[in-house]
Amino acid sequence: MSQSTTVYCALDIETIPHIPAGVLEIMMADVHAPKNYKDPAKIADYIAKEREAIVARAALSPLTGRIVCAGVATASQGSNWEPEIFLAREAEEESTLLTSLLAHLDQVAGDSPITFITYNGKGFDMPYLAARSMIHGVVPPDTGDHRLLWPCGFAKGHVDLYQMLGKQGKMGEWGLATLGLDKLGEGRDVTDLVANEEWQKLTDYNMQDLRILCGLFDRFRSVARWG
Repeated sequence: MSQSTTVYCALDIETIPHIPAGVLEIMMADVHAPKNYKDPAKIADYIAKEREAIVARAALSPLTGRIVCAGVATASQGSNWEPEIFLAREAEEESTLLTSLLAHLDQVAGDSPITFITYNGKGFDMPYLAARSMIHGVVPPDTGDHRLLWPCGFAKGHVDLYQMLGKQGKMGEWGLATLGLDKLGEGRDVTDLVANEEWQKLTDYNMQDLRILCGLFDRFRSVARWG
Protein backbone atom coordinates (compact mmCIF):
# COMPACT_ATOMS: atom_id res chain seq x y z
CA MET A 1 0.00 0.00 0.00
CA SER A 2 1.20 3.52 -0.72
CA GLN A 3 1.62 5.98 2.10
CA SER A 4 -1.35 8.07 0.89
CA THR A 5 -3.77 5.12 0.90
CA THR A 6 -6.02 5.13 3.93
CA VAL A 7 -6.77 1.77 5.51
CA TYR A 8 -10.29 1.57 6.92
CA CYS A 9 -10.70 -0.60 9.99
CA ALA A 10 -14.19 -1.53 11.17
CA LEU A 11 -13.92 -2.58 14.79
CA ASP A 12 -16.34 -4.09 17.32
CA ILE A 13 -15.64 -5.65 20.71
CA GLU A 14 -17.64 -7.95 22.99
CA THR A 15 -17.20 -7.77 26.75
CA ILE A 16 -18.19 -9.85 29.77
CA PRO A 17 -18.11 -9.30 33.55
CA HIS A 18 -14.70 -9.76 35.17
CA ILE A 19 -15.03 -8.40 38.68
CA PRO A 20 -11.86 -8.37 40.81
CA ALA A 21 -11.94 -10.27 44.09
CA GLY A 22 -13.71 -8.35 46.83
CA VAL A 23 -15.12 -5.69 44.52
CA LEU A 24 -18.56 -7.26 44.16
CA GLU A 25 -19.08 -7.09 47.91
CA ILE A 26 -18.26 -3.37 47.79
CA MET A 27 -20.67 -2.88 44.89
CA MET A 28 -23.38 -4.68 46.86
CA ALA A 29 -22.81 -2.78 50.11
CA ASP A 30 -25.61 -0.26 49.53
CA VAL A 31 -28.12 -2.76 48.13
CA HIS A 32 -31.07 -3.25 50.46
CA ALA A 33 -34.60 -4.49 49.94
CA PRO A 34 -37.37 -1.88 50.29
CA LYS A 35 -38.42 -1.29 53.89
CA ASN A 36 -41.92 -2.64 53.25
CA TYR A 37 -40.46 -6.07 52.39
CA LYS A 38 -40.99 -8.35 55.43
CA ASP A 39 -40.88 -11.85 53.95
CA PRO A 40 -37.27 -13.18 54.16
CA ALA A 41 -37.77 -15.10 50.90
CA LYS A 42 -38.84 -11.94 49.05
CA ILE A 43 -35.95 -10.01 50.55
CA ALA A 44 -33.48 -12.68 49.45
CA ASP A 45 -35.01 -12.76 45.97
CA TYR A 46 -34.75 -8.97 45.68
CA ILE A 47 -31.09 -9.00 46.74
CA ALA A 48 -30.32 -11.83 44.32
CA LYS A 49 -31.89 -9.96 41.39
CA GLU A 50 -30.00 -6.78 42.26
CA ARG A 51 -26.77 -8.79 42.42
CA GLU A 52 -27.50 -10.31 39.02
CA ALA A 53 -28.15 -6.85 37.53
CA ILE A 54 -24.93 -5.43 39.00
CA VAL A 55 -22.89 -8.33 37.59
CA ALA A 56 -24.50 -7.88 34.16
CA ARG A 57 -23.67 -4.16 34.11
CA ALA A 58 -20.10 -4.92 35.15
CA ALA A 59 -19.29 -5.92 31.57
CA LEU A 60 -19.76 -2.29 30.49
CA SER A 61 -16.83 -0.99 32.55
CA PRO A 62 -13.18 -1.83 31.88
CA LEU A 63 -12.66 -1.83 35.65
CA THR A 64 -15.14 -4.67 36.21
CA GLY A 65 -15.25 -6.31 32.77
CA ARG A 66 -12.94 -7.69 30.13
CA ILE A 67 -12.78 -8.14 26.36
CA VAL A 68 -13.68 -11.64 25.27
CA CYS A 69 -13.88 -11.00 21.53
CA ALA A 70 -12.61 -8.33 19.16
CA GLY A 71 -13.56 -8.28 15.51
CA VAL A 72 -11.87 -6.15 12.87
CA ALA A 73 -12.46 -5.87 9.16
CA THR A 74 -9.95 -3.92 7.08
CA ALA A 75 -10.08 -2.50 3.59
CA SER A 76 -8.39 0.14 1.49
CA GLN A 77 -10.25 2.13 -1.13
CA GLY A 78 -11.59 -0.16 -3.84
CA SER A 79 -10.84 -3.40 -1.97
CA ASN A 80 -13.13 -5.84 -0.19
CA TRP A 81 -13.41 -5.99 3.57
CA GLU A 82 -11.20 -8.65 5.16
CA PRO A 83 -12.44 -9.73 8.62
CA GLU A 84 -10.43 -11.16 11.49
CA ILE A 85 -11.77 -12.32 14.86
CA PHE A 86 -9.69 -12.46 18.06
CA LEU A 87 -10.91 -14.44 21.08
CA ALA A 88 -9.84 -14.49 24.73
CA ARG A 89 -11.57 -17.60 26.06
CA GLU A 90 -9.87 -17.20 29.45
CA ALA A 91 -9.12 -14.00 31.34
CA GLU A 92 -5.40 -14.72 31.07
CA GLU A 93 -5.68 -14.55 27.27
CA GLU A 94 -6.94 -10.96 27.11
CA SER A 95 -3.47 -9.40 26.95
CA THR A 96 -2.64 -11.75 24.05
CA LEU A 97 -5.85 -10.68 22.29
CA LEU A 98 -4.84 -7.02 22.61
CA THR A 99 -1.27 -7.65 21.47
CA SER A 100 -2.41 -9.76 18.51
CA LEU A 101 -5.00 -7.18 17.48
CA LEU A 102 -2.45 -4.36 17.43
CA ALA A 103 0.10 -6.49 15.58
CA HIS A 104 -2.54 -7.40 13.00
CA LEU A 105 -3.44 -3.75 12.39
CA ASP A 106 0.24 -2.84 12.10
CA GLN A 107 0.80 -5.57 9.53
CA VAL A 108 -2.28 -4.74 7.48
CA ALA A 109 -1.71 -0.99 7.45
CA GLY A 110 1.99 -0.94 6.67
CA ASP A 111 2.93 2.71 6.19
CA SER A 112 -0.66 3.84 5.61
CA PRO A 113 -2.82 5.78 8.07
CA ILE A 114 -5.75 4.00 9.69
CA THR A 115 -9.30 5.32 9.95
CA PHE A 116 -11.34 3.36 12.47
CA ILE A 117 -15.03 2.72 11.79
CA THR A 118 -17.25 2.00 14.80
CA TYR A 119 -20.75 2.32 16.17
CA ASN A 120 -20.38 4.11 19.52
CA GLY A 121 -16.68 3.38 19.44
CA LYS A 122 -15.79 6.83 20.75
CA GLY A 123 -17.97 6.27 23.78
CA PHE A 124 -17.31 2.56 24.38
CA ASP A 125 -15.00 0.42 22.21
CA MET A 126 -11.96 2.70 22.01
CA PRO A 127 -11.86 3.84 25.66
CA TYR A 128 -12.44 0.21 26.71
CA LEU A 129 -9.57 -1.02 24.53
CA ALA A 130 -7.30 1.72 25.82
CA ALA A 131 -8.20 1.02 29.45
CA ARG A 132 -7.74 -2.74 29.21
CA SER A 133 -4.44 -2.20 27.37
CA MET A 134 -3.35 0.10 30.20
CA ILE A 135 -4.31 -2.48 32.82
CA HIS A 136 -2.28 -5.19 31.06
CA GLY A 137 0.59 -2.89 30.09
CA VAL A 138 0.05 -3.62 26.39
CA VAL A 139 1.57 -0.98 24.09
CA PRO A 140 1.26 -0.59 20.31
CA PRO A 141 4.11 -1.74 18.06
CA ASP A 142 7.00 0.75 17.86
CA THR A 143 6.29 2.17 14.42
CA GLY A 144 7.87 5.54 15.08
CA ASP A 145 4.54 7.39 15.02
CA HIS A 146 1.23 7.39 16.88
CA ARG A 147 -0.86 5.73 14.20
CA LEU A 148 -1.78 2.70 16.28
CA LEU A 149 -2.53 4.42 19.55
CA TRP A 150 -6.20 3.95 20.35
CA PRO A 151 -7.97 7.14 19.17
CA CYS A 152 -10.12 7.86 22.22
CA GLY A 153 -12.66 10.64 22.45
CA PHE A 154 -12.83 12.78 19.34
CA ALA A 155 -9.39 12.06 17.95
CA LYS A 156 -8.77 12.11 14.22
CA GLY A 157 -8.85 8.87 12.27
CA HIS A 158 -12.17 7.66 13.63
CA VAL A 159 -15.64 7.66 12.04
CA ASP A 160 -18.24 6.83 14.70
CA LEU A 161 -21.49 6.14 12.87
CA TYR A 162 -23.37 6.29 16.17
CA GLN A 163 -22.84 10.05 16.23
CA MET A 164 -24.81 10.35 12.99
CA LEU A 165 -27.32 7.51 13.34
CA GLY A 166 -27.58 6.64 17.02
CA LYS A 167 -30.38 9.02 17.95
CA GLN A 168 -32.57 7.49 15.25
CA GLY A 169 -31.91 3.83 15.98
CA LYS A 170 -29.60 1.06 17.11
CA MET A 171 -27.03 -0.48 14.77
CA GLY A 172 -29.21 -3.56 14.24
CA GLU A 173 -32.20 -1.41 13.32
CA TRP A 174 -30.13 0.52 10.79
CA GLY A 175 -28.69 -2.70 9.42
CA LEU A 176 -32.14 -4.18 8.92
CA ALA A 177 -33.60 -1.04 7.36
CA THR A 178 -30.62 -0.27 5.12
CA LEU A 179 -28.98 -3.62 4.36
CA GLY A 180 -31.55 -6.27 5.24
CA LEU A 181 -29.17 -7.52 7.95
CA ASP A 182 -30.18 -7.85 11.59
CA LYS A 183 -28.03 -8.55 14.63
CA LEU A 184 -27.85 -12.14 15.90
CA GLY A 185 -28.71 -11.12 19.44
CA GLU A 186 -27.87 -8.45 22.00
CA GLY A 187 -24.71 -7.65 23.91
CA ARG A 188 -26.19 -9.10 27.09
CA ASP A 189 -26.29 -12.53 25.36
CA VAL A 190 -22.49 -12.65 25.14
CA THR A 191 -22.05 -13.61 28.80
CA ASP A 192 -24.25 -16.69 28.37
CA LEU A 193 -22.47 -17.70 25.15
CA VAL A 194 -19.13 -17.59 26.97
CA ALA A 195 -20.48 -19.42 30.03
CA ASN A 196 -21.75 -22.19 27.75
CA GLU A 197 -18.51 -22.17 25.72
CA GLU A 198 -20.45 -21.50 22.51
CA TRP A 199 -17.45 -19.97 20.79
CA GLN A 200 -18.72 -20.42 17.24
CA LYS A 201 -21.96 -18.61 18.08
CA LEU A 202 -19.94 -15.82 19.67
CA THR A 203 -17.77 -15.57 16.56
CA ASP A 204 -20.85 -15.56 14.32
CA TYR A 205 -22.45 -12.86 16.48
CA ASN A 206 -19.41 -10.60 16.23
CA MET A 207 -18.97 -11.30 12.53
CA GLN A 208 -22.56 -10.25 11.84
CA ASP A 209 -21.94 -7.00 13.71
CA LEU A 210 -18.93 -6.41 11.45
CA ARG A 211 -21.00 -7.09 8.31
CA ILE A 212 -23.56 -4.53 9.41
CA LEU A 213 -20.91 -1.99 10.40
CA CYS A 214 -19.00 -2.33 7.12
CA GLY A 215 -22.21 -2.21 5.09
CA LEU A 216 -23.43 0.94 6.84
CA PHE A 217 -20.07 2.63 6.31
CA ASP A 218 -20.03 1.68 2.62
CA ARG A 219 -23.53 3.10 2.24
CA PHE A 220 -22.54 6.25 4.11
CA ARG A 221 -19.52 6.73 1.86
CA SER A 222 -21.59 6.33 -1.31
CA VAL A 223 -24.28 8.76 -0.16
CA ALA A 224 -21.84 11.32 1.24
CA ARG A 225 -19.42 10.87 -1.70
CA TRP A 226 -16.71 10.58 0.91
CA GLY A 227 -13.51 8.56 0.86
